[in-house]
Amino acid sequence: MDEPLIEYRDGFGNLLPNEDLILRDAVLKKNMDIIKRRVEYVSQGRCGKVIYVKDSHKITFYMERGGGNCIFYLDISSESQWKKNTGFSLERRDDIIHFIAERIQNDQASVGHYKIDVTGIVYYHSWE
Repeated sequence: MDEPLIEYRDGFGNLLPNEDLILRDAVLKKNMDIIKRRVEYVSQGRCGKVIYVKDSHKITFYMERGGGNCIFYLDISSESQWKKNTGFSLERRDDIIHFIAERIQNDQASVGHYKIDVTGIVYYHSWE
């Protein structure tokens, strides 16, 4: 049964914004934003590509296998080159990089850990 929406009014009877609906819409938008993005992989032997996909936008990152304790590393654009190279705002950079790092660890490097620096994400074995 659909109940009518609650209308909030001030002391003069003027309609006030429904903060509950505004908050709900913001949370739904953020969740849909997260659900719609993914990571794809292209293997080319010792190297390859990691592709971040969000709607029709894509960012391609170069990936190469490492040696010793390094499983592989992923090159990322520096802050100064981020907007030019990716088309995404600098404000989105940290969120995108952390999303990619977590997704890759779940998909490709679950036996290790990673470190993010200014221009890369490095995945290491978790040997004792």
